[in-house]
Amino acid sequence: MKYLSLIDIILTPLYLIISFLILIVIKKRFIQDETDKYFIIKGFYLKILGGFAAGFIYVFYYNGGDTTFYFDATKLISNYLVDNPFDFIYIFSSSNLKDSDNFDILKLINQNAYLRDTPTYTVVKICTLFNLFCFNSFFAIIFFCASFSFLCSWNFYKAIGVLYPNIKKKIGFAVFYMPSAIFWGSGIFKDTFTLGAIFLLFYSFIYLFIIRKFSILLLLSFILSLYLLKNIRSFFLITILPFLVFWVFQHNYNRIKNFGLKMVMAPIFIVILVGFVVVGTQLLNNFFVELDAEKFQDKLMGFQGWHTTLKGSAYSLGKMEYTPLGYLKKFPAAVNVTFFRPYITEVNKPLIFLSFLQGLFFTFFTLYIIFRYNFVRFFGQLFKSYDAIALLGFSLFFGFITGLTSYNFGALDRYKIPCLSTYIIALLIVEYRMKINRNSLLKTK
Repeated sequence: MKYLSLIDIILTPLYLIISFLILIVIKKRFIQDETDKYFIIKGFYLKILGGFAAGFIYVFYYNGGDTTFYFDATKLISNYLVDNPFDFIYIFSSSNLKDSDNFDILKLINQNAYLRDTPTYTVVKICTLFNLFCFNSFFAIIFFCASFSFLCSWNFYKAIGVLYPNIKKKIGFAVFYMPSAIFWGSGIFKDTFTLGAIFLLFYSFIYLFIIRKFSILLLLSFILSLYLLKNIRSFFLITILPFLVFWVFQHNYNRIKNFGLKMVMAPIFIVILVGFVVVGTQLLNNFFVELDAEKFQDKLMGFQGWHTTLKGSAYSLGKMEYTPLGYLKKFPAAVNVTFFRPYITEVNKPLIFLSFLQGLFFTFFTLYIIFRYNFVRFFGQLFKSYDAIALLGFSLFFGFITGLTSYNFGALDRYKIPCLSTYIIALLIVEYRMKINRNSLLKTK
């Protein structure tokens, strides 16, 4: 079989055994925290399970798809490099191969279109590096993709855990037990690397700018996350950039103890914040075609037209006005469909039913957090926590864009995975703050 060969049967179990032994050693010798011990093996193998499940479904149920196209492209590049090792630098320094003047490379492009575009070719390059240890094994490459996703998730979990150690276990469940992220964020997909990149960006940002701890590894992680987001899904940077700037601004501003200095610095910080966002957006607008208004409208209409033709799992947000005000009017509906739909009446497939269960959890958990400790107090504590504002702001903005452009529950379940954990963690932070505030009030009585 094309995607399940003898090398898969030999190599994949070998990597699973080796990884298990390594994790056991790390757990026993290098990890003291009981919560970390709980998640390091469970979280890793949930990722592996999700990646393998996606691989099996695409091979045996869908008879192929983007994950197999990525693998086929990876084999083409790997086999080419075996015969042309001196082209290694050119292959990995190129954003894509469509402008190559090498006849042999042009023949590769004709065999697989994923070598033409920067987002897909970036994934192919990463998988080609993994393939140095996989020898054209489909499931071994999935193993490495899932491992990369786990490492990024682990670092994100650890960084948030440093800020909020008292709710670390709840944070771990939000990061490692999110069903959509387990399935779509572990295989040979763009989504695996964009999810990993966003977690890696949060991790390195928190340590570098919030905790103020510097290391070469953190700096490299920060650069790698920006590289992956820029090359795979550049508009993700627009959804996260303003909230990271706000986050670091507030943390640095709050460190100023002198009231007079705060009054002087406040307008300066605001100018820097606005200027950074404006200039950053303008630069991204110049380089990333996703931000071009007309092209965005064309893409949005294309997404809607294509996804709504898919039988059974399409959804609608009503009549769309393709103007900034029109997009804004759809904000509540788009956020609602991202986090709380499909409803039970919209379920007609097993995978959509799983999405319904996840949406149901998000609905009840959100209502519980908001009303358990009082609606007014919830927003009072939210606006006092800049960590929660940044995470929730990113989640809602990202969820809005995703809900607006997907128009199909299957596509939506896949595209929305970067904002799911951050949404839950933001609510957990607010809940934690409300508990502390309530306990303080009880002690004073």
